[in-house]
This record gives sequence, C-alpha cells and structure tokens, in this order.
Amino acid sequence: MAWYRAGTVAVTNGSAVIAGSGTAWVNNVQIGHAINLPDGRAYEVLSVDSNTQITLGSPYLGVAATGQAYSVQPNQGFAQAAAAKLTDFLSQISGWISGALSGRFGDGTSGVPGISFAVDQDTGLYRGGANVLGFSVGGVGRAALAPDKMTVNELLEIGGPSAGLNLSNPQAAWTITAPANANALAIVDRQTSSERARFDAAGNLLVGATSASNHVISRGTSEGDLIMQVQGKAHPGVAFFSAASGSANSSACAFALNKNAQTNRSINAAGTINGSGADYAEYMLKAAGCGIIAKGDVCGVDREGKLTRTWADAISFVVKSTDPTLVGGDTWAAHLPPRPEQGEDEAAATFASRLTEWETALEQARLCVDRIAFCGQVPCNVSSDFEVGDYIVAAASGAGIKAVAVKPDDITFPEYMRRIGKVWAIREGRAWIDVQHG
Repeated sequence: MAWYRAGTVAVTNGSAVIAGSGTAWVNNVQIGHAINLPDGRAYEVLSVDSNTQITLGSPYLGVAATGQAYSVQPNQGFAQAAAAKLTDFLSQISGWISGALSGRFGDGTSGVPGISFAVDQDTGLYRGGANVLGFSVGGVGRAALAPDKMTVNELLEIGGPSAGLNLSNPQAAWTITAPANANALAIVDRQTSSERARFDAAGNLLVGATSASNHVISRGTSEGDLIMQVQGKAHPGVAFFSAASGSANSSACAFALNKNAQTNRSINAAGTINGSGADYAEYMLKAAGCGIIAKGDVCGVDREGKLTRTWADAISFVVKSTDPTLVGGDTWAAHLPPRPEQGEDEAAATFASRLTEWETALEQARLCVDRIAFCGQVPCNVSSDFEVGDYIVAAASGAGIKAVAVKPDDITFPEYMRRIGKVWAIREGRAWIDVQHG
C-alpha cells in the first residue's frame, strides 16, 4: 500500500499536534500509522482529529517549521484491526445462520416486535408467551394466536369447541360465550355470570329465557310492566307490556294478544286501525244439525241464540260474513289448552302426536261456530232476480231458508222485519248489501 504524502505540515517543538495544509487525513490516515516528520523521526499517530490535524503519540522533538514535506507509513496495525473487524463480522454471521437467517428471531415485545419493518419498527410480530404469537400495531398488542383460541384486542376471544366465542367488553362487563353442554351462543353478565340472552341450536333468540321452541323476549315480573319498545330515533313507536290474563284463541293466526286483567284492554291505538275486510262479524254457536253455512248465505237464529238453517226454528235472520275486518266472540276454543310446544327432550314423534290430537280438538270446536256479519258490506246469495235498491229478505225454501229480493214499493211490514239488507252494488253478478237486521 503506497504512503500518503499529499500537502505539507507545520510542526512545533514539544507539541504533539501536527497541522496540515492541503491534506485529507480522515480517509487516508488511521490510528497506529507512522508519520515521518521533518526531523527525520517516525512518530505514532495517536488520533486523526480532522483532515488537517493529527495528534501524535509523543511530542515532536525537532525544530519548529512550516510548509514541510511528510509521509504516512501504513504498518501492521491496519491488518490487525481489519482482522479483528472480520472476526466480529464472522461471529455475527454465525449468529444469524443459527438464528434469524434460519427463520428464528428474538421474542421481542408488543412495543418492540421481534419481526418488524425498517420504516415501522413498532409494528410486527412478537412471542407473547409459550406457543403464543402476538401481533403488534403501533407498539400495542392487538391480537394473539394460541393453540386453543384467538384473541383480538382483548375483547374478542374465539376458542375451541369447549370455549366457543367470547366477545367481552371490560367496561360494560358482558361476554358472548358458548353455554356448557348446549349447542348455543349466549350473552352473559361477567360480574354475576348470569345469562341474559342466547341463540339456541334451532336459531331461536331467547331473552330472559333459556329454552323454548320459538323466539322469546321475557321482561318484567308484574302485569303492565314494559317488555319491549320499538321506536324511531326521535319518536315513540310500539310498546309491548306484560298481560296477565285472557289468553287469545289458539287457532292459527299471524298475531295474538292477551289482555290486561284490570282494564280488559289488549290494544291502545292513537290512530285508526285499518283492515282489508269489508264487514264486522261475530262468532255464533250453531244449533245441532245446522251443518255448513256457505259465505253469503242467509240463515236463522233460534230461540237459544244459535244459528239454524231450518225456517220453522228461526225467529231472526242473518247473513254469513265473507270478508270480515273485525271478528268478535272469538272464545269458541277457550275450553282447550294452549297450543302444545315441543319439550326440550321430547321426541319429535311424541310431539307430533300431541299436536295432531290438539289440532283435531280445535277443528271440532271450530265446526260448532260460524262468523255472522253484523254491519258493513257483505255479498249475499240471492235466489231471485235483483237490482240496486232492492231489499234482501229471508224467505222459506221448503223447510230451509233462502234470500229473495223485494222492491221498496212492494215490501210488506212482515217482509221488512225479515230484511237482511239493501242492495247498493252489484259486483261480479252478486248482490252487495249493507247489513240490516229486522
């Protein structure tokens, strides 16, 4: 390696500091090199202070001078330093080969992940414990994977078959979990361990109950307690209250309500209640042998207030409802028990048998009543010719009963007393009457 001679030096007797001019010592001179100065001696370089200053290992012994030639002589110390650096580098490489470069990294922490990114070193992966892989974002552990579960931000825990799903909020103290020995998902109060709601194996939502064959929302302990309220953001909507008595008819329907035992009320409505039917009807019991009454047929009422199709037994006459919007007297199945529900451990075949028996009894009770129109528009089956404005009157048909039309100018008082209504429209060939009872 060539000796460095660029520029000149200024030396001072008794001083270890050498000044340079036109020199570049930082990149060309190293500690331990020998520098040959104007007094003919070689001095050890103790430090390279800058491109124009060197400090010697001992004071300069010659006469002070400026603008003098010099030379820097590399020696064996450079090779030794290089060897030492190489040894350090090889040791580091050896550690990488048995560690990081072989796929193994340090544990790290959530604040300083063991695997991170050059420009985002507080985001990455770390070892959160034995067999636990942690995910850190911004120096905060956000998720962890373990052999039996996954936890996200300490709020969501997805466990194995026995643990289920836990979605917990330490502030609100609730948990979504899998109930023991139940194929369900439950919301549990973490403080009291009390279950508040669940989705069961059949997909039923249960609130305030742990088993049922349908959705259940149970709330409150006394009659009149508010169970549930459905409303808009700023306006009240529908409120449901506990009702203690008056079970509704168990026949198939879309909506059934009990009533308040104190007020006998089922519904309070601030506005109108609209229905698609055309008349108001009531259920009436049939007399023995009455049989089936067709919609729109005229029939009689006997002295016991029961429906009859026999002219001699009738003291009044009515018409069967076709499309009622309201129906009263719906108590004909009150003697039957409630519609059965399948028990939690009951076999499907056993439940099907119980349900069939109950439905048969319900149908037998239904055949004993019929819906009779008491007001509104009703199509009536008329045996004679008719036109708008005619009265529809009950008349004998052998031993039975029929409806006939009578002109207003021709009607007699006895016929008027047997009137069913007056034709005020003809639709699809049928007489539509406003219901009247003589």
